[in-house]
Amino acid sequence: DEAEAAYLEILEALADDYSSSDVRDVVRDTRLMLSNLAVRRHAMLEAEEYLEDILDEFPTDIAALNDLGYLWVDQDKYLHRAVPMIQRALEEDPDNAAYHDSLGWAFFRQGQFDEAVTALERAAELEEPDPVILDHLGDAYEAAGRTADAKDAWQRSLELFEESEETESAEATRKKLEEATQP
Repeated sequence: DEAEAAYLEILEALADDYSSSDVRDVVRDTRLMLSNLAVRRHAMLEAEEYLEDILDEFPTDIAALNDLGYLWVDQDKYLHRAVPMIQRALEEDPDNAAYHDSLGWAFFRQGQFDEAVTALERAAELEEPDPVILDHLGDAYEAAGRTADAKDAWQRSLELFEESEETESAEATRKKLEEATQP
């Protein structure tokens, strides 16, 4: 709450200040942070609005392109618009694990499970394992008929969610694991 209030103060003070590119960069970064905070509060429309504001001013901003594309994919909407946005971000930053995760999740949502697995495996190998990426990878493995791999990915995801005390996400992953082990 305190962080969000501080960012809102910055945005209010600078939103209409076009005196320099440095100020505009601060406004862009502030909107990115406010979007992330809105996602944490499950306020997706608000998160989308911050990203759309960024793209209105900076239409090629790859972080905003990916983040908005991912939000849409995660909500299973506007896939036809989201995928090219994510692909554009990946063209600019091909070693970004989050962008590969976004693309893999888009493939998953479109029922392209083998492509999803490929993109998500790439995301998982690019950085220290991220519990969300591993959870997505588990989902893609399961959908591709690779149950043993799915269980392994979910188990790793669960452990990382628990380490970071993300209890809601940990519980959702634990449920997937339990369902996968039932006959």
